[in-house]
Amino acid sequence: MTVRSLYPVLSTLAVVTVGTLGFIEGPLVALGVVGALIVVAAALMLVQRRDGGPPPRAVASALPPALEEDVSPFYRGLAPMVVLALLLRVVMVFLTNATELWMEFAPDSHYWMLSGAALLDHWRDPLVPLTPWFGSEDARPFYAVVNALLAAVFGASRYPPSLLNGPINVWAAFNFGRLAEMIYGREAGRWTFLGGLFFPSLMLWSSMNIREAWSFLVISFVLLSAHRLRQRFSPWDAALLLGSIAAMYSIRSYLVPLLFGGVVLSYLVVRVRQLPYALFSLALILVLAQSVGQNFGLDPAILSEDSLETVDELRRGLAYGGSAYGAEVDTRTVAGSLAYLPEGIARFLLGPYPWAVRSWRQMLTVPESLLWYWIVVLAGLALARDLRKRLTRVAPSFFVLLLVTAGYGLVSGNEGTAYRHRAQIMMIVFVFASSHPVFQRRRPARPAPA
Repeated sequence: MTVRSLYPVLSTLAVVTVGTLGFIEGPLVALGVVGALIVVAAALMLVQRRDGGPPPRAVASALPPALEEDVSPFYRGLAPMVVLALLLRVVMVFLTNATELWMEFAPDSHYWMLSGAALLDHWRDPLVPLTPWFGSEDARPFYAVVNALLAAVFGASRYPPSLLNGPINVWAAFNFGRLAEMIYGREAGRWTFLGGLFFPSLMLWSSMNIREAWSFLVISFVLLSAHRLRQRFSPWDAALLLGSIAAMYSIRSYLVPLLFGGVVLSYLVVRVRQLPYALFSLALILVLAQSVGQNFGLDPAILSEDSLETVDELRRGLAYGGSAYGAEVDTRTVAGSLAYLPEGIARFLLGPYPWAVRSWRQMLTVPESLLWYWIVVLAGLALARDLRKRLTRVAPSFFVLLLVTAGYGLVSGNEGTAYRHRAQIMMIVFVFASSHPVFQRRRPARPAPA
């Protein structure tokens, strides 16, 4: 597939995008976007010609089609898809932010815009308090800093962060494609990359002023470096792993122990029967971290005796509105948490259920939910195979997926919130699903030697 084959779609999207920008922001902004689109398209066409174009005819004809082995990288020929994904996100940015949809889908985008403005005011005048926004004068959440910096450059922090999140999501999708290629091969990498580019909810969350895309990116780096370290130790990958987990502390701090625990478990387990010993070892590590963590400036609150109480309070706090659930459940004890966990995981992975739609927003999710259920089944089949035969090959991604899913299953108390949080694990599920034979290119069998 080439850029030329997508000219009708790309040109239509470009006209709509530039026209919308010209109407909202004025002709100078529209002309600037036209110039940027031309530069991006030219650069991607050049990359495709150098790295992703078809092989020379002499090389292509050197072997019969049945004997050719495609060893090119997974992203070969996908430059038009990247251009299309970015243009679709630009359209969605203006569709959501120019209407009331930005408050309907992600009300916290308003908080990030205002907290970024407050942080910018604090930089200009240190007497401006930050405690009302962050709970402390010393706190500097990463995404608030992003909003403040973009507000300083562009004078506002509503559209610029939303536009920035699109390329960040594409970067994360590329990393997950690399991960799938590392584990399962080229075709798996291509399908994972395309899923990250075009899955509807991922496109929506990466077109609004919220921190989801940055979480995707950090998780992708955690898993890439963890899988590489599993194969061979590298100081660079070790630094990338630790740095990514540290970066997550400023984006979604509650994911840090889940990511850390998943990676540690993956290194402790070689076979399925070793899992109980690995869990015991992880518990010892967490106890040690709780004992000495404060001496190194770490906050071990998540490991305290009150952690289950905190999780229970968080879920009850989220259990509001017509799509609430779990308010009557008591998970303040280990027994109560284990009893509720299957229901919580089912609601996190599968909600809102298409057969129990109660609002127009839930109605919009029905087509995606049906597709998502199919992908989850394919991923489950792949995991059932790999956990028996090659656990070490998939261990980091599997254990991170397991712990993050369990964590969100316990804490989510609203179908809308669970639906949005599910995006944190979607591209990991894509990696496993992409190994199913339905996604693999079927090649003609090699002829038997004479």
